[in-house]
Amino acid sequence: MLPTRVTLHAQEALDGFLERLAAANDIEPRRLLGLLSERENVGSLGAASLIVRPDDVVVRRLSELSGISASSIRFATLARFDRGLPFRLGGFDDDHRPSSRRVVSQGWFPPHSSQICPRCLAQDGIWRLQWRLPMVAACPDHHVFLVSRCAGCGRAFRDNLRTPVRSFIGPSQPCGNTTGLDNPCWHSVIDHRTEVAGAQILHATGVILMRWPDNPHGCLVTTPTAGCTSLNFAILQRYWSTWPPAPQYQADAPWERELHTEARQRTTISVYGPLWNGRPPRSAVVRGHVLAEAHRILSQSSFDDAAAAVLPWFDPISGIPGGPRVWLSRRTDCTPLMQRLINVADADRADVGPRLSATRNTYTLRPQSIPQLVDTDIYAATFARILGTDERTGRLYLSLCIARAVTSATTWSDAGL
Repeated sequence: MLPTRVTLHAQEALDGFLERLAAANDIEPRRLLGLLSERENVGSLGAASLIVRPDDVVVRRLSELSGISASSIRFATLARFDRGLPFRLGGFDDDHRPSSRRVVSQGWFPPHSSQICPRCLAQDGIWRLQWRLPMVAACPDHHVFLVSRCAGCGRAFRDNLRTPVRSFIGPSQPCGNTTGLDNPCWHSVIDHRTEVAGAQILHATGVILMRWPDNPHGCLVTTPTAGCTSLNFAILQRYWSTWPPAPQYQADAPWERELHTEARQRTTISVYGPLWNGRPPRSAVVRGHVLAEAHRILSQSSFDDAAAAVLPWFDPISGIPGGPRVWLSRRTDCTPLMQRLINVADADRADVGPRLSATRNTYTLRPQSIPQLVDTDIYAATFARILGTDERTGRLYLSLCIARAVTSATTWSDAGL
């Protein structure tokens, strides 16, 4: 056991605790990592393997060295947010890429980096675990947005793949990112300006962190699932607001303009539009406003009210092939509540067959006047983008729809006759 004990803060991340423990015992942080693994031949500890879900051997060894219980050590890792709060870490193995890919594909999974609240670090030197979550954009203690990037090196804080600890620490909290061979960034982490966060953003952050566990007036989202649902809903909002590909952006607020600027920089925008589920917006200000809007919609007391609030977001994708429902399901991991909300909001876009069956025949068009294939120009101008199929099939399908609308046919085969 190390001679000097250090108390593990309730909100502290494990990598920051290791640095404080090393400083208290006057040893290098990387030497402490070696003590955790050398006896059991665990191998080197990478940033992801330690902060996501460390090996049981490493946890036991750290417990022996520090006097901290194993359960408290695991609570200082991202395992705290397992079981859908908001992530599912089952099967994660940093050395097995397919298992890691399944975890990362859930969307906005915390990378090997962290945000910061400079005021918190200046106050107690504690690196909060919650700062690693991209869906946490503000500090509820100091009412400011988190800072995402170092002003010195321009990278995210703790942006190191190979080691979870900085090579040096001190009262000024130097960044420590590697900028070259033996040339770390010395810029002080606490020397960053902050921007005040609004009340709605702070409340949404508090609900995600379960600091306000009340469920007001039958809110759609209960606290344990608020993080997962808000996360996925926020991802969809980024797709909505930056679609279609290469749009003519109309943004009023500064955070919207910042979002659209980043959208144009995403390499896939010319083909599929910007991809948001893998990498969140860089700015905490942008993410904060997005999550606040998601929380506002999900805080409605009924599905009808929530659907009415989300319906305006359907406008940019109303004419895409397959409709909004299919488009949305392909772009994030929808929870059952989200899927139901999308279904309610998209209820007016029912399948064509049932809608035609329920339509009263009030048309005077004779069946003999219906062409076998709808005119090419009409199809190209009006329906090609909606249907998203090859031209001949689409033109034939439209002719069958017209036939069902003006005759007594109730099936597609009858309409073809």
